[in-house]
Amino acid sequence: MKNFNFFKVTGLLVIIAVISCMVFTNISCNKEPEVIKIGAILPLTGNLAWFGEHAKNACLLLEDELNAQKRQIEIHIYDSKSTPKDGLSAYRKMIMEDIRYCYVGLDPVSKAILPNIEEDRVIMFVGSVDNDIAKRSKNVFRCYYGFKDQSLAQYNFLKSQGVKSVSMLLRDVSHIRKYSEELLGGKLIKAGIDVKMVECFDPTTKDFRSILNKLLFKPPDALVMSEYGMLYPTILKQLMAITSRPPIILCGLGMLNARKEDYHLYNGIIFTAPGYLGKSQYNFRDRYIKKFNLPPTYEAYYSYDSFKTLWLAFKNSNGTNEDVRQYILGNKFTGVSQREIQFDENGDLKTSTVFKSFQNGKVVDYK
Repeated sequence: MKNFNFFKVTGLLVIIAVISCMVFTNISCNKEPEVIKIGAILPLTGNLAWFGEHAKNACLLLEDELNAQKRQIEIHIYDSKSTPKDGLSAYRKMIMEDIRYCYVGLDPVSKAILPNIEEDRVIMFVGSVDNDIAKRSKNVFRCYYGFKDQSLAQYNFLKSQGVKSVSMLLRDVSHIRKYSEELLGGKLIKAGIDVKMVECFDPTTKDFRSILNKLLFKPPDALVMSEYGMLYPTILKQLMAITSRPPIILCGLGMLNARKEDYHLYNGIIFTAPGYLGKSQYNFRDRYIKKFNLPPTYEAYYSYDSFKTLWLAFKNSNGTNEDVRQYILGNKFTGVSQREIQFDENGDLKTSTVFKSFQNGKVVDYK
């Protein structure tokens, strides 16, 4: 009788345990997946608000697309007001909200935040043209085009074309000047190519007349410009007439910003670009236009890739900084800014630079 009671009690306990496991499993199965929080510190007001607006749009597009698939992402947006001081304040607010993964637009803001990230255990993606910024912290990844890569490609191209003189119109940003004026200019001079003029401009002001007069006074064989012709396309014909022969070279992904009605202005002008522009880029452009009713700038492409890479790294790792870093360094990601997103050992985006142009309203390889 005792044995019978023992087996009866044991059986009851087993049944309770099984039911408990089933209930627990059911609860676990129905549990919502963890929400991955990412910060975005962007210039939404101030002189460079146009720059931050496209990054903001890109992160909202990704957030909508992932959450529609029940993949749970929450992007918290902070305004750097286009200044390092306000960017640092935005970063501190993000830390108080316990967010440890972020994307930061603008070089000066990134560099103001940089000294804090290792102590705060933050993984930071930056929209920086400085190829060397990722060397300064193991917690930094630079997912952006780099002027160093472009400057070297431009040098080899200009040398191969046999040009005798070059002038430059550069955005007044320290690392654009560093790589274009110092690296490219220095190599051109060593190769015996005359650098006639280096003119820096503020994108918030337009001083066509003085710049054109300086170019007319010393007309070069070729012009290298960082975005100037995209910001002020109406003077492209005048600029092309100044050079003794093309090329005019526009740095960066300016071609992606061109309005269709302006395509004819860029026939024969050369754009430096990542080694791939194709289906993923055009699909992204179509989705972006459908949602926001305007074409994306290059900032939108790179910030979208940054947010998605961060999300994938957190989702597929144990969440520690070291594990997230190793996951990012050890994998390749499908991108919209270029076919494949991959980082070198320093956390710098691996890129190759090619030359594109417009022909009959289409972007084609420059030949």
